[in-house]
Amino acid sequence: MKDLFIIEGIATSGKTSIITLLAKELSKTRSVKIVTEAETLMPLIDNVSKKTTLRHLTTIIGKMKRSKKNVIIVDRFHFTHAFRTKSNISHFLEIEKELAKHFDCLVVVLSIDLRTLRKRILRTDSIRGDAWSKGKKGAIDDRIRYYSDQQKILLEFAKKTSLPLQVVNSTDMDWERIVYDIIEKSLFRKTLKRGVYRVKARARRTMLRVP
Repeated sequence: MKDLFIIEGIATSGKTSIITLLAKELSKTRSVKIVTEAETLMPLIDNVSKKTTLRHLTTIIGKMKRSKKNVIIVDRFHFTHAFRTKSNISHFLEIEKELAKHFDCLVVVLSIDLRTLRKRILRTDSIRGDAWSKGKKGAIDDRIRYYSDQQKILLEFAKKTSLPLQVVNSTDMDWERIVYDIIEKSLFRKTLKRGVYRVKARARRTMLRVP
């Protein structure tokens, strides 16, 4: 079963930095595919239809299932689309079931301390330039409110998802620590899952031996 990492978070939370470093580390021993926002988000940037979103995400899942890579890292997926279509995460239950069926999945939700948000937005504006800042509608205070609301909702989704989850505070921008934590969490889950399977197997063998 392929490993799937879905990285969710507001703009400036460090998704790109974390995805890049996570792919670099995992590619030392695995074959890695990155599914960028150019595929997951941008085709539906102005979409508000939940039905259209579900169809789009289902198509992406199909492509990931056919991928020859054994690790897939996704830049934003159903959490972001649930927010943008003003939906509840429960509306994406079939998407989550499909992910759980075909992938060893971990959803990582990045959060930052909101008191640093203004500084982070201005910093990102200066790094990415006019094209990025002009694409983010509204004055700085409007954007802060928008991203604050978005993070609050993403964290609410995190409480309700049926998928394995890790919430990571990325305020300190210690990308190496964060990536290490993500990999460690994934390995721990795999070890725990193997242990559960072994316990169940022993239990079945014991039951078969009972006269």
